[in-house]
Amino acid sequence: MEKGSGTSAAAARSALAAETKPARPTANAWLVDRNTHEAYQLFKGDTRIGRSRANNDVTIADPTVSREHILIREEDGYFTLYDRARPPSTLLNGRRVRRPEMLTHGDVIVIGDTELQFTAPTG
Repeated sequence: MEKGSGTSAAAARSALAAETKPARPTANAWLVDRNTHEAYQLFKGDTRIGRSRANNDVTIADPTVSREHILIREEDGYFTLYDRARPPSTLLNGRRVRRPEMLTHGDVIVIGDTELQFTAPTG
């Protein structure tokens, strides 16, 4: 056995494990950018949305969006919006988000200069 080959083998196993890591389960809901029409599928549990690629599940390329702007939490098929921007600046249907807000199909969320429409099937 060559010197250091154990380390290389461990690194290869680690890389393979990272590639085969199961994807997070998605929810049956999306945010649609009203300008670009790009759709972002939400996850079961928490979906973090903001400008930073490192800290979010959905990255919005808008310099007026905070690094970590909003969190949408799915629980049992219901979705709740949390404003994480500092200072708080998220709008929901034209109103400032001051506390967690339940989302319904068609709601419009404004973060920075970006308008996102919440889309979920109605039961």
